[in-house]
Order: sequence, then C-alpha cells, then structure tokens
Amino acid sequence: MIPILTASRKLRPLGMLAIAILMSSCGGGSDAGPGGGSTPVTPITPVTLQSISVTPSPFTTGVGVTRRLTATGTFSDGSTADLGANAVWTSLTPSAATVSAGLVTGVAPGAATISVSSAGVSASIALNVTTNTWSPAGTMLQQVSSFTMTLLTSGKVLSSGSDGLSSDAEIYDPDKDTWSATDAQRIGRIGQTATLLLSGKVLVAGGGDHRQSLPDSVTYDPTSNSWSTTVAPMLSGRIGHTATLLPSGQVLVAGGATFPLAATPSEELYDPTANAWSAAAVMTSARTWHTATLLPNGKVFVAGGYIAPNNTISSAETYDPGSNTWSPASSMAIARNQHTATLLPNGKVLVAGGQSTTGNPYAPLSSAEIYDPNTNAWSSAGNMASPRTGHAAIVLPDGKVLVFGGSATLNGALASAEIYDPGTNTWSSAASMAIPRATPTAVLLKTGAVLVCGGNLGTGTSCEFYW
Repeated sequence: MIPILTASRKLRPLGMLAIAILMSSCGGGSDAGPGGGSTPVTPITPVTLQSISVTPSPFTTGVGVTRRLTATGTFSDGSTADLGANAVWTSLTPSAATVSAGLVTGVAPGAATISVSSAGVSASIALNVTTNTWSPAGTMLQQVSSFTMTLLTSGKVLSSGSDGLSSDAEIYDPDKDTWSATDAQRIGRIGQTATLLLSGKVLVAGGGDHRQSLPDSVTYDPTSNSWSTTVAPMLSGRIGHTATLLPSGQVLVAGGATFPLAATPSEELYDPTANAWSAAAVMTSARTWHTATLLPNGKVFVAGGYIAPNNTISSAETYDPGSNTWSPASSMAIARNQHTATLLPNGKVLVAGGQSTTGNPYAPLSSAEIYDPNTNAWSSAGNMASPRTGHAAIVLPDGKVLVFGGSATLNGALASAEIYDPGTNTWSSAASMAIPRATPTAVLLKTGAVLVCGGNLGTGTSCEFYW
C-alpha cells in the first residue's frame, strides 16, 4: 500500500493512471486506426517506501527535556520526504524516554531506543538521556559582540545584536536546532534591551554605537518577520539600563548611562498601543548596570548598580506602577553591579555575584543574598565556589538556579557553572561549559533546555544546551 504523502508529485502518477483507465474503457484516449484499435496504456509502477532514516543522530536529551526527532522516507523513485503524520513512533524503553509524534522527552538517565514505522517499513535510533550536561547546539550565522535573546510565544528565539557598527538578527528553531537570518535592525547597537510584549512582538530599546547612547526603539513582529519602520524615540538615550514588562502591558525602562558613562537620572514608560514613551517617576538613586525584577505583586524591585564607574551602590528601591512612585527598600549587605537577580518560585529574589569597586577597582564577588519582599529584608545565600561578574542565571524547571560563565579576573572568562538550591540555601557544582564565556546570553526554552550563546569574541558563533 502506498503511504499518503503531501508531496503532489507522488499523487500525480496515480491520477494519470486512473484517467488513462477511464478513457480506455470508454473507447477513447487515442486515434483509431483502420482496424479500430487503440494504443495500449503503459503501466505505471507504484511508488513505494523503501527505507526510513531518523535524525539527528547521534541524539541526546535531558531528564524533563523534550526534543524532536525527524523521520525521512526514501522511496522507490529515489525521492525523499518527511513522513510527518504517516510515521508511528514507539519508545522501546519508556522508563528512560517517551515519544509522541517524534517529540522525545527524557524520563530518567540512561540509554533508550526509539522506533518509527510507516507502510511496513521501520527504523530505530539509540539515544542517551543525561542530566547536568552541556551539549552542542546549532551555531549562529554571524558573530556579534553584543546581542540579546528573546523567547517568542512560538517557542522560537529572536537574537538581535550588533558589533556597534552593523546589526544582525536571527531566529533559532528548537525543533530543527538551526538558526536562520531575518531582517536586521536599521541601527547597529550594543547594550540594548529586548522585551517580549503581550502582543508577542519584541521591543528593542536604547543601547549605543561606540560614539553615543541611543534613544531609538523599534519592535519586531514575528508574524510578519519584520521590524517596525516607525521609530519611537525614548526621551533619553541610554545604555546599561533595564526594561521590565509590567502587568498592564507597558514597559518600564529604568536607569542606564549616557556617554561617557554618566548614570541617567530619568525613567520612562513605553505604551505599545500608542507606540509612545512618557516620563515615569525618577528613582531615588541614578544607577546603571543594576538589576530590575518584576515581583509577584506587580511591583518592580531594583537593586545595586553604580552611579559612576568607581562608585558602586548597595541601595535598592521598588517601583509601584499603580501610583507611579518609587519607595526605598532595604540595602544589600554588599554594594555590587553587573550581578544577577533571579525571581525564585517562592517569590524571593536571589542576587548573586557581580563586582564591587570597594578597594580593588575590579573586584568580582562570590557572595549571594536573598531579598524577601514580604519582610523587606535581606539574608545570606552563602558563597559561590567562584567569584564571577557578567555571568548569567536561569531558573531551571525544578526551581533551582543555574549560574554560569562570567569572569573572575580582568579580561578572563569562566566555563564553570554552579547550582543554587532554594530549598536548602546551598550551592553545588555543575558541569562546566565546553567554552569559557565572559558575558553569556541565555534563555530557557519551552523544551526545558537552557540555550547559551556568545560570551566574548573568542566564542565565535557557538551555542550550547544545558539540561
């Protein structure tokens, strides 16, 4: 039996055969000769499925991580096609991995075998389910010094960045583990922010071009795969700022610096409906390279940063969108900038690493602190094994926090990673990345894997998965 395929070239021979048989039965289909005979119909050989190949191979996935396998059929006429819905997938080791329509989910560490069949033809692939592992991911198309990665509602990822002169934008597809080019921004910039709006569009704002801080902002529309042609300028150009999506759908931009790195004492709100910016209440302390975290109560918690390169601050404050006001919060135990602030599942905020200008002008920190919004108080979260600044932090599906990369020395880069457990308030070592990354960019995919790219010019276009 011939499988039903979407490729029209496989259906045309059958249609032609049916028409030929119909015409023959009616006495037509050719010019009759003197004897009234007709030209015989040439039989058409049915196209049949010969073999199935499964990709990618080799294949690994993590516990709780879902990745796609693709079954490609080779047919008797030499053609190939994705079998799609015609393929029947089965896990021969469901205790290690399950499969549905080609989507494989790791259950427990170990070896697993996945089988696929269609039209009486079958194939299988052996795979490994691992944990606390880094694996190679698809490489980006272009190397840029500064870029953001934004998880789109589709599950794909938008990368938008620049080397300060030319711009680049790419789309990552987790199903195919590939990057593809999309329209680049009109302006090349570094140090910008990228915020996913409620509409599914992405707002890119601010940054600089090595000569000046920029007020420009644009939006990317995944539906049309295009950038807005109308630029809505911010009230002030800035770099090293934060951008936080509020429950109302507006975006709060706070802090940042103008060239030459003077902290900007102004805050702004972006309204996606009007595509316009308006002034917001001003923070108590101007700051740049700080963090901003949206709390469960809808307020924005801002901590640390610096007023000037040699004046790092420990102060914190909270923005209330309802009243458009800032209120002081308790200060951190240690002044820090270029740290990470991560909202934990319990509603508290983990602040880790960064650098302080107390004493040594370049002093990466290993300390971590926990902020409790309910009590407005800080408590110790212990120390990481390595001091680090410029690193990245991602909340894993199990609620733990993966901290990785950054630098511990001037012009250095770290490959090491650590995991913070909120349940025990302790740190433990994690597997190291394949490549040291001083300023990695990362996002948690809907598949459950962490995608990490870039980090410094030495990393090229490489990316890695963690699960």
